[in-house]
Amino acid sequence: MPAKAYLCAKAYLCGTSSWANVCVYVRLCVFVPATLRYIPPTILEMKKSFNHVTPLSTMNFLTTMVNILEGCLKPENLSNKSDQAMFEMYFVFAFIWAFGGGLCEKDGINYRRNFDKWFKQTWTTVKIPGKGTVYDYFVNPKTQKFQPWAELVTDIDYDGSKPM
Repeated sequence: MPAKAYLCAKAYLCGTSSWANVCVYVRLCVFVPATLRYIPPTILEMKKSFNHVTPLSTMNFLTTMVNILEGCLKPENLSNKSDQAMFEMYFVFAFIWAFGGGLCEKDGINYRRNFDKWFKQTWTTVKIPGKGTVYDYFVNPKTQKFQPWAELVTDIDYDGSKPM
């Protein structure tokens, strides 16, 4: 890891770790290594290769990530016996949406699709199904696997000509 990226990660690790210390369901033995592994190279890649619909600072990414994690790491989603892989799945889910959720097509470049490709090529520890994009899946706490949103959300019939 380049020295600049390491120092950047250490600085942001302080903020995210202080949150992790008060969140009951965070396992620091998973959170800290995952933060150091995923965050520094992603920060560099985001600055180099991606353009969000509105400019976002690194702190925006990290704040969004810990807010999503806080919503996911609930007793109904995790048990005391949940293994490290389950925590990392939730970390990756929050990571995807925090860093890639604000991407869109801009100036003829589909940054969301590019993020999907970059993510799947770069991060292979947590397996996300190959069909569709990283945005098409959520963590199902019952099966402890990524599941398509389409299986959770039902289709609705909408007639745009009629007022809601």
